[in-house]
Amino acid sequence: MMDAQSLPHARATDPLTSHLAGVQAAYSDSDQRVSMIVAGILSDGVARTDEEITVAASVAGLTETADRLRHGRLMLQKQGRLLLVGKRHTECGSLANVWTLNQEVKP
Repeated sequence: MMDAQSLPHARATDPLTSHLAGVQAAYSDSDQRVSMIVAGILSDGVARTDEEITVAASVAGLTETADRLRHGRLMLQKQGRLLLVGKRHTECGSLANVWTLNQEVKP
């Protein structure tokens, strides 16, 4: 379920097409599809960072961008379907959240 803060929006000065695109993005089937991809990647029980989710998608031959995969992970997180299980360093040394599926919540 989306709240007002999570809905895409455009500035008041933007053209009508920008406003329509925001509404369309809010209800896009691709959002559901990308969250299903992230859930599928995490369904093997291996906890992953966003970076590791992106690598797993690439290895599986998927062409979703890192941004889209993070958006899918965020959707799952907001639905309570993910658990934050810790933090670890990414390849570049940044500290990142580590996620796993919440087995108590079913899609």
